[in-house]
Amino acid sequence: MKRVILIGFLAAVLIASVALLAGCGSGSSGTDPEKTVDNAMREAVKGNFQLFADMIPEEYKDYRQSIEESFPYANSTLGEIHYKTETVDADHVTVSFWGTFTLASGETETVPEDQAIPLPLIKQGDQWYFDFTGMAAQAPSE
Repeated sequence: MKRVILIGFLAAVLIASVALLAGCGSGSSGTDPEKTVDNAMREAVKGNFQLFADMIPEEYKDYRQSIEESFPYANSTLGEIHYKTETVDADHVTVSFWGTFTLASGETETVPEDQAIPLPLIKQGDQWYFDFTGMAAQAPSE
């Protein structure tokens, strides 16, 4: 049961964070969480999940293949996307996004500002990772 919930959460993070693409500039920086997410998601949309996999903490790496297989936003078109970053402390931030994007099927999806989707990140060393600790703590036991 934990595995199913974690896979669902990881997929939701991946799906949600694709909208950050249009709001960030290109370039790479281990110290800037928005650029880190932006670069990883730009590559994931192209089908290269390596940078995204690098953002998954080591203890969750076995879920990578499930995420790749469930990624629905390849060939999407991003519309007007907005985001904000809230610093929790030096090693924890939450990047929230809202906006509009079009799926490869032509269907448009909109996330309104009052329903902005939060993406918790944790910094370990000089690298930002998706922070799944809250979700793991909430997962029911098997």
